[in-house]
Amino acid sequence: MMLTEYDEKKHHETIREEGREDGHKEGMAEGMAKGMADGAAAGKAEGILEILSDIGAVSVDLRTKIMAEKDLSLLSKWLKLSARSEIASEGWVLPMASKFT
Repeated sequence: MMLTEYDEKKHHETIREEGREDGHKEGMAEGMAKGMADGAAAGKAEGILEILSDIGAVSVDLRTKIMAEKDLSLLSKWLKLSARSEIASEGWVLPMASKFT
């Protein structure tokens, strides 16, 4: 069976549309995963800051460093350390960062 030029164009359009749909689904999944990871990191960072704020004043620099961190494993370690910390100072995050990075 021979495809007419019209049939061939429709066939290629269908393939392109399926590719676009697959690409859209893939992009949505990647975006959701990144959004969830970013949200988890932000939540852990906020938890650390809340604990440290209860201990004492948290400097802008320390707050910025903690909020900028995206490594969930490191943030989990910092969260546990913040719960055991007695000070909320710049000296808290820098030694901890070097221990776990």
